[in-house]
Amino acid sequence: MAERFEAALSLQEAAALKTADSAFLAGGTEINRLGSLVSPSVLISIRKIKELKKLEITDGQVFIGAGCTFQEILENEAVPEYIREACRFMGSRTKRNMATIGGNISLCRDDSYLLPTLLAAGGMLSLMKEDGTTEEISLEDYVSGRQEYENRLILSVTVPGVFPFAGSVRHANTVESNARLTLSLCIRDGKYRAAAGIKKAGLFVFPDLSEKLEMDPSLSEAELIAWAKERELPISDDKIFGSAEYIRYLLGASFARLLRDYGKGGRT
Repeated sequence: MAERFEAALSLQEAAALKTADSAFLAGGTEINRLGSLVSPSVLISIRKIKELKKLEITDGQVFIGAGCTFQEILENEAVPEYIREACRFMGSRTKRNMATIGGNISLCRDDSYLLPTLLAAGGMLSLMKEDGTTEEISLEDYVSGRQEYENRLILSVTVPGVFPFAGSVRHANTVESNARLTLSLCIRDGKYRAAAGIKKAGLFVFPDLSEKLEMDPSLSEAELIAWAKERELPISDDKIFGSAEYIRYLLGASFARLLRDYGKGGRT
């Protein structure tokens, strides 16, 4: 349990307060749950920082402040359906009213509701360093180098607003269960981006699959399942989440399902 609580009233104050032994507090859904991954000595509340609640759609880009909750994003009909679809994966309205997009990103959980979608969309993050300066990095770089960035305040995420196709699939025992597999596929201008979160394995972007699909967008389900079986991924058998073979099958079959949706003109 945290020993001290600080309330930051500005972005600069929040950045200055951050140390390796503290954590930002917005919605609090992670810190307040049993078995939380976060156990800081100091909590820094950022709830009152208005800049983090900004949500704009301009010039074909969707700008979402890190303090926006899942429910706020879901209720904003101007937000593209592919993002709202991923927000619906969080089944509890109470949780959606609390959970923020910045918190979901910062945890980099392999069962994240939203990260595979944002990764497939090529999301860009705006971060504030401890000295108050900002930097822009890709979400993919943030996930792969999380230790380097974990003390920086996430300000916003920006993703394209329009794709000819963008869709996601989540596999879990129930709406409220942790996902065994969440994956997403985004297609634009003949380019494919595929990403997935695999429980107990990690978060992945698949440039090799993108290359395969750009060479032959008519790959069959059997070919995609074969790709998933052959690709080196740290998937292991699990009594709850199923065998590694089954998870690989789901990965390939689910990408095939999304490609079928694309062929039918669905999901954007």
